[in-house]
Amino acid sequence: MILFASDLDRTLIYSQKMIKKYGEKNDTYIAETKDGEPVTYITEKSINLLKQAAQTSMFVPVTTRTRTQYSRVFAIHEQISPKYAVTENGGNIWVNEKPLAEWNELIKTRIKEECLAIQEIAKKFKDIQNNNWVKFFREIDGLFAYCVFYKKAAPLKELRLFQDYLQENKWKTVYHGRKIYFVPMCLTKKNAVKHIADKEDINQIVAAGDSVLDLDLADIADTFISPLHGQIYDSYGENNKYKDISYTDKQGIKAGEEILENVVNIIKNQ
Repeated sequence: MILFASDLDRTLIYSQKMIKKYGEKNDTYIAETKDGEPVTYITEKSINLLKQAAQTSMFVPVTTRTRTQYSRVFAIHEQISPKYAVTENGGNIWVNEKPLAEWNELIKTRIKEECLAIQEIAKKFKDIQNNNWVKFFREIDGLFAYCVFYKKAAPLKELRLFQDYLQENKWKTVYHGRKIYFVPMCLTKKNAVKHIADKEDINQIVAAGDSVLDLDLADIADTFISPLHGQIYDSYGENNKYKDISYTDKQGIKAGEEILENVVNIIKNQ
Protein backbone atom coordinates (compact mmCIF):
# COMPACT_ATOMS: atom_id res chain seq x y z
CA MET A 1 0.00 0.00 0.00
CA ILE A 2 1.03 3.59 -0.64
CA LEU A 3 1.11 6.09 2.19
CA PHE A 4 0.47 9.68 1.10
CA ALA A 5 1.75 12.12 3.72
CA SER A 6 0.97 15.76 3.09
CA ASP A 7 1.34 19.10 4.77
CA LEU A 8 -1.83 21.21 4.76
CA ASP A 9 -1.25 24.97 4.71
CA ARG A 10 0.02 26.29 1.37
CA THR A 11 0.13 22.72 0.08
CA LEU A 12 -3.48 21.50 0.04
CA ILE A 13 -5.35 24.40 1.69
CA TYR A 14 -4.88 28.13 1.07
CA SER A 15 -5.72 31.47 2.60
CA GLN A 16 -7.63 34.11 0.66
CA LYS A 17 -4.40 36.11 0.47
CA MET A 18 -2.60 33.24 -1.25
CA ILE A 19 -5.49 32.68 -3.65
CA LYS A 20 -5.51 36.33 -4.70
CA LYS A 21 -1.73 36.43 -5.04
CA TYR A 22 -1.65 33.64 -7.61
CA GLY A 23 -5.04 34.11 -9.25
CA GLU A 24 -8.64 33.43 -8.30
CA LYS A 25 -10.09 29.93 -8.65
CA ASN A 26 -13.84 29.86 -9.15
CA ASP A 27 -14.54 26.47 -7.59
CA THR A 28 -12.99 27.19 -4.19
CA TYR A 29 -14.96 26.54 -1.06
CA ILE A 30 -14.24 26.93 2.62
CA ALA A 31 -11.90 24.35 4.15
CA GLU A 32 -11.68 25.86 7.62
CA THR A 33 -13.40 28.39 9.84
CA LYS A 34 -12.46 30.10 13.08
CA ASP A 35 -15.05 31.88 15.20
CA GLY A 36 -17.47 31.51 12.30
CA GLU A 37 -15.17 33.20 9.79
CA PRO A 38 -13.47 31.51 6.79
CA VAL A 39 -9.74 30.94 7.25
CA THR A 40 -8.59 28.61 4.48
CA TYR A 41 -9.98 27.24 1.24
CA ILE A 42 -9.67 24.23 -1.03
CA THR A 43 -10.93 23.65 -4.56
CA GLU A 44 -13.66 21.20 -5.44
CA LYS A 45 -11.23 19.47 -7.77
CA SER A 46 -8.69 19.07 -4.97
CA ILE A 47 -11.17 17.62 -2.50
CA ASN A 48 -12.43 15.13 -5.11
CA LEU A 49 -8.87 14.09 -5.96
CA LEU A 50 -8.03 13.79 -2.27
CA LYS A 51 -11.07 11.59 -1.68
CA GLN A 52 -9.94 9.40 -4.55
CA ALA A 53 -6.40 9.19 -3.16
CA ALA A 54 -7.67 8.43 0.35
CA GLN A 55 -9.82 5.55 -0.95
CA THR A 56 -6.89 3.86 -2.69
CA SER A 57 -3.99 4.72 -0.36
CA MET A 58 -3.37 5.69 3.25
CA PHE A 59 -3.65 9.48 3.44
CA VAL A 60 -1.93 11.03 6.45
CA PRO A 61 -2.19 14.79 7.01
CA VAL A 62 1.07 15.99 8.57
CA THR A 63 1.09 19.45 10.08
CA THR A 64 2.82 21.76 12.53
CA ARG A 65 -0.65 22.83 13.67
CA THR A 66 -1.91 21.79 17.07
CA ARG A 67 -4.68 19.22 17.30
CA THR A 68 -7.23 21.98 17.91
CA GLN A 69 -6.05 23.92 14.86
CA TYR A 70 -6.07 20.77 12.71
CA SER A 71 -9.61 19.93 13.82
CA ARG A 72 -10.85 23.25 12.43
CA VAL A 73 -9.98 22.09 8.90
CA PHE A 74 -13.25 20.23 8.43
CA ALA A 75 -12.62 19.66 4.71
CA ILE A 76 -9.83 17.27 5.74
CA HIS A 77 -10.70 16.25 9.28
CA GLU A 78 -14.39 15.51 8.67
CA GLN A 79 -14.90 15.02 4.93
CA ILE A 80 -11.84 12.83 4.39
CA SER A 81 -11.61 11.55 7.99
CA PRO A 82 -8.20 9.87 7.72
CA LYS A 83 -7.29 7.06 10.11
CA TYR A 84 -4.02 8.75 11.05
CA ALA A 85 -3.05 12.38 11.50
CA VAL A 86 0.24 13.90 12.61
CA THR A 87 0.17 17.22 14.46
CA GLU A 88 2.64 19.45 16.35
CA ASN A 89 5.34 18.81 13.72
CA GLY A 90 5.47 15.11 14.57
CA GLY A 91 4.96 15.46 18.31
CA ASN A 92 1.57 13.75 18.26
CA ILE A 93 0.09 10.92 16.21
CA TRP A 94 -3.69 10.48 16.19
CA VAL A 95 -5.29 7.13 15.39
CA ASN A 96 -9.03 7.22 14.76
CA GLU A 97 -9.25 10.51 16.66
CA LYS A 98 -7.36 9.18 19.69
CA PRO A 99 -3.81 10.19 20.65
CA LEU A 100 -1.06 7.60 20.43
CA ALA A 101 0.14 8.32 23.95
CA GLU A 102 3.26 6.19 23.77
CA TRP A 103 4.49 8.18 20.77
CA ASN A 104 4.12 11.53 22.53
CA GLU A 105 5.87 10.11 25.59
CA LEU A 106 8.70 8.77 23.43
CA ILE A 107 9.20 12.12 21.72
CA LYS A 108 9.15 14.07 24.99
CA THR A 109 11.67 11.63 26.47
CA ARG A 110 13.97 12.12 23.48
CA ILE A 111 13.70 15.90 23.78
CA LYS A 112 14.51 15.69 27.49
CA GLU A 113 17.51 13.44 26.89
CA GLU A 114 18.91 15.05 23.74
CA CYS A 115 17.97 18.74 23.86
CA LEU A 116 17.89 21.69 26.20
CA ALA A 117 14.54 22.04 27.99
CA ILE A 118 11.98 24.27 26.31
CA GLN A 119 11.71 26.32 29.50
CA GLU A 120 15.37 27.26 29.13
CA ILE A 121 14.81 28.18 25.48
CA ALA A 122 11.92 30.45 26.43
CA LYS A 123 13.94 32.02 29.23
CA LYS A 124 16.85 32.74 26.88
CA PHE A 125 14.53 34.19 24.25
CA LYS A 126 13.13 36.66 26.77
CA ASP A 127 16.58 38.28 26.90
CA ILE A 128 16.07 39.60 23.36
CA GLN A 129 12.27 39.68 23.16
CA ASN A 130 10.36 42.96 23.26
CA ASN A 131 7.12 44.34 21.86
CA ASN A 132 8.92 46.32 19.16
CA TRP A 133 9.62 43.21 17.10
CA VAL A 134 7.74 40.27 18.72
CA LYS A 135 3.96 40.19 18.47
CA PHE A 136 3.74 37.08 20.65
CA PHE A 137 5.68 33.97 21.68
CA ARG A 138 4.04 30.57 22.18
CA GLU A 139 5.14 27.24 23.62
CA ILE A 140 3.31 24.25 22.10
CA ASP A 141 2.62 21.30 24.42
CA GLY A 142 6.19 21.27 25.74
CA LEU A 143 7.37 20.26 22.27
CA PHE A 144 8.45 23.40 20.41
CA ALA A 145 7.88 27.14 20.34
CA TYR A 146 7.31 29.89 17.82
CA CYS A 147 6.90 33.62 17.66
CA VAL A 148 5.14 35.98 15.29
CA PHE A 149 7.48 38.87 14.57
CA TYR A 150 7.90 42.13 12.68
CA LYS A 151 10.72 41.52 10.23
CA LYS A 152 11.84 45.10 9.75
CA ALA A 153 12.23 45.65 13.49
CA ALA A 154 13.97 42.36 14.30
CA PRO A 155 17.42 42.62 15.97
CA LEU A 156 19.39 40.54 13.46
CA LYS A 157 22.64 40.27 15.41
CA GLU A 158 20.89 39.14 18.59
CA LEU A 159 18.77 36.67 16.62
CA ARG A 160 21.85 35.14 15.02
CA LEU A 161 23.45 34.69 18.43
CA PHE A 162 20.24 33.11 19.72
CA GLN A 163 20.17 30.73 16.74
CA ASP A 164 23.77 29.72 17.48
CA TYR A 165 22.79 29.06 21.09
CA LEU A 166 19.89 26.88 19.93
CA GLN A 167 22.04 24.89 17.54
CA GLU A 168 24.59 24.21 20.28
CA ASN A 169 21.75 22.78 22.36
CA LYS A 170 20.21 20.61 19.62
CA TRP A 171 17.46 22.99 18.53
CA LYS A 172 16.90 24.43 15.07
CA THR A 173 15.45 27.72 13.90
CA VAL A 174 13.06 27.88 10.95
CA TYR A 175 11.76 31.11 9.45
CA HIS A 176 8.42 30.84 7.67
CA GLY A 177 6.60 34.01 6.70
CA ARG A 178 6.04 36.11 9.80
CA LYS A 179 6.77 33.19 12.11
CA ILE A 180 10.00 31.90 13.59
CA TYR A 181 9.85 28.30 14.78
CA PHE A 182 12.17 26.96 17.47
CA VAL A 183 12.16 23.18 17.18
CA PRO A 184 14.15 20.35 18.83
CA MET A 185 16.24 18.56 16.22
CA CYS A 186 14.67 15.23 17.16
CA LEU A 187 11.13 16.54 16.58
CA THR A 188 10.44 15.84 12.91
CA LYS A 189 7.53 15.00 10.69
CA LYS A 190 9.46 12.15 9.09
CA ASN A 191 9.90 10.24 12.36
CA ALA A 192 6.15 10.24 12.96
CA VAL A 193 5.35 9.20 9.38
CA LYS A 194 7.97 6.45 9.48
CA HIS A 195 6.42 5.14 12.70
CA ILE A 196 3.03 4.92 10.98
CA ALA A 197 4.55 3.30 7.89
CA ASP A 198 6.27 0.67 10.04
CA LYS A 199 2.97 -0.15 11.80
CA GLU A 200 1.05 -0.53 8.55
CA ASP A 201 1.70 -2.57 5.41
CA ILE A 202 3.35 0.31 3.55
CA ASN A 203 5.65 -0.34 0.62
CA GLN A 204 5.81 3.17 -0.85
CA ILE A 205 5.67 6.69 0.59
CA VAL A 206 4.59 9.76 -1.36
CA ALA A 207 4.90 13.08 0.44
CA ALA A 208 4.16 16.74 -0.24
CA GLY A 209 4.95 20.00 1.49
CA ASP A 210 5.97 23.59 0.93
CA SER A 211 8.13 24.61 3.90
CA VAL A 212 11.53 23.71 5.31
CA LEU A 213 9.69 21.97 8.17
CA ASP A 214 8.38 19.50 5.55
CA LEU A 215 11.77 18.89 3.97
CA ASP A 216 12.76 15.95 6.19
CA LEU A 217 9.86 13.98 4.69
CA ALA A 218 11.92 13.81 1.49
CA ASP A 219 14.40 11.59 3.37
CA ILE A 220 11.87 8.77 3.68
CA ALA A 221 9.63 9.40 0.66
CA ASP A 222 9.94 7.55 -2.62
CA THR A 223 8.40 10.64 -4.21
CA PHE A 224 8.34 14.14 -2.72
CA ILE A 225 6.35 16.92 -4.41
CA SER A 226 6.64 20.58 -3.48
CA PRO A 227 4.65 23.56 -4.81
CA LEU A 228 6.53 26.07 -6.95
CA HIS A 229 5.50 28.92 -4.64
CA GLY A 230 6.91 27.25 -1.54
CA GLN A 231 9.82 27.92 0.77
CA ILE A 232 11.52 24.69 -0.32
CA TYR A 233 11.68 25.82 -3.94
CA ASP A 234 12.81 29.30 -2.92
CA SER A 235 15.61 27.81 -0.83
CA TYR A 236 16.70 24.83 -2.91
CA GLY A 237 14.88 24.68 -6.23
CA GLU A 238 17.14 26.88 -8.33
CA ASN A 239 20.34 24.95 -7.61
CA ASN A 240 18.50 21.62 -7.47
CA LYS A 241 20.19 20.76 -4.17
CA TYR A 242 17.61 18.07 -3.46
CA LYS A 243 17.45 16.20 -6.75
CA ASP A 244 14.74 13.81 -5.57
CA ILE A 245 12.18 16.60 -5.13
CA SER A 246 9.63 17.26 -7.87
CA TYR A 247 8.17 20.76 -8.17
CA THR A 248 4.80 21.73 -9.55
CA ASP A 249 4.47 23.85 -12.66
CA LYS A 250 1.63 25.83 -11.11
CA GLN A 251 1.56 28.11 -8.08
CA GLY A 252 -1.01 28.85 -5.41
CA ILE A 253 -4.16 26.81 -4.96
CA LYS A 254 -3.75 25.34 -8.46
CA ALA A 255 -0.48 23.79 -7.28
CA GLY A 256 -2.51 21.87 -4.70
CA GLU A 257 -4.57 20.38 -7.51
CA GLU A 258 -1.43 19.49 -9.45
CA ILE A 259 0.09 17.74 -6.43
CA LEU A 260 -3.03 15.63 -5.98
CA GLU A 261 -3.24 14.82 -9.70
CA ASN A 262 0.32 13.51 -9.51
CA VAL A 263 -0.44 11.49 -6.39
CA VAL A 264 -3.53 9.89 -7.94
CA ASN A 265 -1.50 8.96 -11.03
CA ILE A 266 1.23 7.41 -8.88
CA ILE A 267 -1.37 5.34 -7.03
CA LYS A 268 -2.95 4.19 -10.31
CA ASN A 269 0.43 3.10 -11.67
CA GLN A 270 1.71 1.30 -8.59
